[in-house]
Amino acid sequence: MADTVSTGFFPRSNRSENRVSSWRIRAGTFMYLARIAFENFRNFRNLDVALAGNVVIVGENRVGKSNLVYGLRLIFDPLPDSARDLQLGDFWDGIEEFDQNTRIKISVEISDFEDDPDVRAVLTDSRIPGDPHTVSLTYEFKAKSGLLRAPSSEKDFEFVCYGGRDPKKEFGYDVRSRITMDVLPALRDAEGDLAVWRRCPLRPLIESAFATIDRNDLQSVADQIEAATGRLMEFEPVFDLADDIARSFRAMSGDRQDVNPTLGFSSTDASKLHRQIKLLIDSGERGVSETSLARCGDWIVATLEIDEDDKGCRRSFLAPG
Repeated sequence: MADTVSTGFFPRSNRSENRVSSWRIRAGTFMYLARIAFENFRNFRNLDVALAGNVVIVGENRVGKSNLVYGLRLIFDPLPDSARDLQLGDFWDGIEEFDQNTRIKISVEISDFEDDPDVRAVLTDSRIPGDPHTVSLTYEFKAKSGLLRAPSSEKDFEFVCYGGRDPKKEFGYDVRSRITMDVLPALRDAEGDLAVWRRCPLRPLIESAFATIDRNDLQSVADQIEAATGRLMEFEPVFDLADDIARSFRAMSGDRQDVNPTLGFSSTDASKLHRQIKLLIDSGERGVSETSLARCGDWIVATLEIDEDDKGCRRSFLAPG
């Protein structure tokens, strides 16, 4: 299993709730990746695949799942130009000699983009001739213009990104910054991502929900948690365990570094209560660590669906498995 990538397309400057609501009403269809094509990139000699809806990519290790993800990032991700400049080692291994026509080419086609006027304005110059309902975006790593000999090093190559299958229609950060591409961790790490607050996909949703709750109401809950923790510590085995942990840590770190560790259900700081919220299953009887890896991946995708609904966009999920 490798990385997972999802791409969603909407202007970054128009994410207010009012704007999102009006977009939802107007949009009858959602933009999606309709085709991807790779030429001479790493282990892809010639890949050309039509897409429709959600896509799951399954394969053994080292078959190219991560390479496919990185190829898409060369088009969509606001990477620095230094990361978009490739190396000779990025060419397909079967190329024996380089000449002035040797190139890496990665193309995508996007359909159903016309319902939102802002997105249409960003991509309209990249429509395919003869097919105004489809946009083409291309990345090429090719020999520099004017080179009169066969390229022999990375310095002899340059990259260009263009739309509409026309190299004259170059695009850069102005377009790329308004097309969202989210690169997610490998789904094999889903359980860990759900358990660690800074990586948890639920974090923005929980923070948004708690931002609307009155601070006094949260303080009331914090007081109840503190009272419950006090009752827990009345049990002698629990108290003794907490005391042993505190003494052991103090002996190891010294008095000046002592952080007074204890046991409890949750932080009693009202401003941090939201960080203790966990995803539970079976009506709260079990945590996600007690379910399967595949189910954890489902939870992550489900949170992305909620997030994209809030933003008024739809993503094409490329999920290497």
